[in-house]
Amino acid sequence: HENLRAALVWSVDEVGATQLLRLCAALWWYWFMRGLLSEGRAWCERALEAVGASEPTALRADVLAAAGILATYHGEFAAASLHLDECLAIRKEIGDAQGVAGCLGSIAHVAGKRGESAIARGLYEQSLAVRREIGDRRGTAGSLGNLGIMALAEGDYAAAQRYMEECLAILRDLGDQWGISTALNNLGTLHRDLGDAP
Repeated sequence: HENLRAALVWSVDEVGATQLLRLCAALWWYWFMRGLLSEGRAWCERALEAVGASEPTALRADVLAAAGILATYHGEFAAASLHLDECLAIRKEIGDAQGVAGCLGSIAHVAGKRGESAIARGLYEQSLAVRREIGDRRGTAGSLGNLGIMALAEGDYAAAQRYMEECLAILRDLGDQWGISTALNNLGTLHRDLGDAP
């Protein structure tokens, strides 16, 4: 961890914005998984504000997405929305359809956290449509899973089952064991809520 911090400081002092952006884009998942949300957000913000970091590049969009996700799990929804909205604009500008789909999913997640379920559902549906169009099967499964969880929370059990079963079928076809286990867990929750538990 201290080596990573040293590399980040070195990037600020000696190299510049591009290297700092690259490091933040690579490290955000580490910060997220380790619960280092404040540290991750601080480095992402510093990278985004660095001289030379304002160009609408894929790398800037990556760090905006990271900052948005970290802010979401920090409960800072306004900051998350600002980052993710800019990320989406860049993804559209550079023609990154997969990035657009991912960003729509992240914005949907923020809307869901805010209790804006109709907005969240619409965004997840947009994300799903893009993922189907570009043939992103893993992403399609993720969008279906998110829609299934939303439908379950809203008590729409038929829709939840439809989304979850399609999600599971894709993940089984891909051989994604971790994804399969998550999808089965979601289906188990659905059947428990339906009273199907033994």
